[in-house]
Amino acid sequence: LFSAFENSSTLSKTAAAMLRERLLTESSVTATDMDAPLLPSSPLGAGEALDEELETETVRSEFSVADLGEEFRRLEEEQARMVAHQEMMREMRPSVCLVAQELTLEPKKQTVMCRHLVKDVSATFQPGTVTALLGAPDAGVPELLSMLAGVDRVPTHGTILINGQPRDLPLFRKYSKFLQQNDALLANLTVAETVQFSAELQLPEHFTPASKANLVKEVIHSVGLNRVTNLRVSALSRGQRKLLTLVVELLSDPPLVFLEYPTTGFDASTSFTVVRMLRQLARSGRTVLCSMHRESTRVFELFDNVLLMAHGQSLYFGPFDQLSQHLQSKNLGCPPNHSLVDFALEVASGEHGPTAPLALSWREQQQPYAPDNSLTPQSQFPFHSGRYVTSRVHQMRVLIKRNLKHLIRDRTLTVNPALAVFCGSFLLGLSYFRTGYDAEHVHDVEGFYFVATVLLMFVSTLPVALTFPDEKRVFMAEHKNNLYGVRAAFFAKVIADTPFQLIFPFFFAIVTYFMLEQPPSGTVFFKVALVYIMHTLTSRSLALAISSFSQTASQAIALQLSISCPLVLLAGFLVVLSNVPVYLRWLQWLSFFRYSYEALLLAVFHDTSYGDELVLGPLGFQGGVSDHWDLHILLLAVFYVSFLVLMFVVLRQAAKHRISAKKIKSRRVKLNVWTSV
Repeated sequence: LFSAFENSSTLSKTAAAMLRERLLTESSVTATDMDAPLLPSSPLGAGEALDEELETETVRSEFSVADLGEEFRRLEEEQARMVAHQEMMREMRPSVCLVAQELTLEPKKQTVMCRHLVKDVSATFQPGTVTALLGAPDAGVPELLSMLAGVDRVPTHGTILINGQPRDLPLFRKYSKFLQQNDALLANLTVAETVQFSAELQLPEHFTPASKANLVKEVIHSVGLNRVTNLRVSALSRGQRKLLTLVVELLSDPPLVFLEYPTTGFDASTSFTVVRMLRQLARSGRTVLCSMHRESTRVFELFDNVLLMAHGQSLYFGPFDQLSQHLQSKNLGCPPNHSLVDFALEVASGEHGPTAPLALSWREQQQPYAPDNSLTPQSQFPFHSGRYVTSRVHQMRVLIKRNLKHLIRDRTLTVNPALAVFCGSFLLGLSYFRTGYDAEHVHDVEGFYFVATVLLMFVSTLPVALTFPDEKRVFMAEHKNNLYGVRAAFFAKVIADTPFQLIFPFFFAIVTYFMLEQPPSGTVFFKVALVYIMHTLTSRSLALAISSFSQTASQAIALQLSISCPLVLLAGFLVVLSNVPVYLRWLQWLSFFRYSYEALLLAVFHDTSYGDELVLGPLGFQGGVSDHWDLHILLLAVFYVSFLVLMFVVLRQAAKHRISAKKIKSRRVKLNVWTSV
């Protein structure tokens, strides 16, 4: 029955695929049943054979024939709405002609061997075409792509035109997308969730949830990811992750797409599939540019144009099938049975002679750019006036929901810290079981609270050091494509992380406080629990600040340990602070670990007759104990906020690492390499 519906000329294959998924999930039909061919004697419309097959219950489904017909008609209508929406988006999408005129990029420090990264490159990228940028590793292909995409570099000299007008960079970022070589995806989200959250951030808020869901289904089906919809990103192959990245970036239907080495790490078949998809995107009116490594001739035949570069200069720009003729005109014929792509790269590398004469000859052959008056001027593009499509409140709501899902599913952030707190609390409780708080066990209590603060600090900091650098990479990629702002990402991260930083230390306080038989006072217990919570939050904020400086998890862990060890040393337990050299003694005031440790001792011993003499006196407190405890909590809050502010500043500086309009006007890039700190 399903096969009959699927082969009907009046029905959509996309609707058939959607019905197939519903039959597999909501009935007893198997994939074998649906893939089985029709009976030879029962063509479509022959009711006798079809009735006989139904009577034998070959296909046992809870849907009747009438239900299936009604469901199929509904899916056909839904598919028709999808097609209408796609046509409407295509009409609204402007055609973009990107023109590069004598682009030149000089390095920050010129040398005799390298005076120009890119020099006098001119090319016209027409709408509806897909272009490959090809060259040796030192050809300047990544630098040229970055300049054209307006990401990290601006030309020292030259002009970039959009439909005959100088490029307006803030507006340019609204209708262009740049896909990095490395996939920037959250590993613990499913394919459907990744696309859905991206749609929530890229599509206008007035879109109904149903229309967004239909669009998500459409784009997932369009790239063949419908079979892995419910799989997590971590379980996808490299090719599937690349397709998912492409889907996520194309949800906003950009007319201009830049891709950085989209076929890296793929075999010939997968590379051909990816480039063929890019060709299909270009045929819908988009302008597609991508940098390419060495690929087969079969792959390059899919490109409309190829820009061959050598030492920052262009050697050829035009159709791939005319590249061989151009090289032959320069007495550089491709040998028989030799790949044209390999031969072109050999020429660009200088294996067949110097490339400077070829670049000069090609520059003299180029024709001046003739503006196309039929294209819509850049100033009349129908795009939103603000920087982002959605409001900051909507961005925060979506990001909080996404961060919570990602955090809950990440064992490094939830399960492992929970096990560490659970095992650590009972182990410490058994080790110091019924220690009490009398004068004979003061030193034991001090040792316990010191170990407790060390445990809570590392439980809250190490998971962040392991995971946040990858999250920051996702943030940088999404912020670069104008999905959300720094403030929305910052507050969403802090809000999503906070609940777990409240639960873990409070559970630790419940277990250890009563196992040690600390003072039977609700006030003292809640004071101890509050110190644990503030200590955990402050440690977490410090880890976020340190990880925001780091590019990798190993670097974050190294920085975390190098900073945490002095903080622990200056807490006042391992080393008597009065014995610390004078030139290092001032560092104790920067140790939030010290304030947490002292606040715990102040909370437990402030009502005892021996507390001032045995505990608080050596710490330097003389009376007014309760006021000192409040001051310690206030100082912990100050450290907590200060570390979060530092994290926000670092992320904002990282976001500003890409070029601004002011740097465009100055014609020279001064990159702020904040990671060198």
